[in-house]
Amino acid sequence: MTRRDWENRELGWLGVFLSGDHTDMVDAHGQPVYGDSFLVVINVSPEDVTFQLPAARLGTRWTVELTSADPGLPAGERELRARGELFMTSRSLTVLRRA
Repeated sequence: MTRRDWENRELGWLGVFLSGDHTDMVDAHGQPVYGDSFLVVINVSPEDVTFQLPAARLGTRWTVELTSADPGLPAGERELRARGELFMTSRSLTVLRRA
């Protein structure tokens, strides 16, 4: 996000990428430990929004692990592609895992 985005009071959503590729953790043998990468998208706006997923360099495919908009959706059942659109209902949270 740019500084302008951070200061935009009308922008009611935020996406955060949590990389499992860049950790300082090592296992008992000194080998790097890698984990899953996640994209957390939060819509605090009273309006529904469409969030565009990031470019393929962060991940070509994403699975929905949980979403407050559809709590009954089983983890991993819905898949999205890079640069795809994620519809976010008002005041909702969605967690995507890089597939």
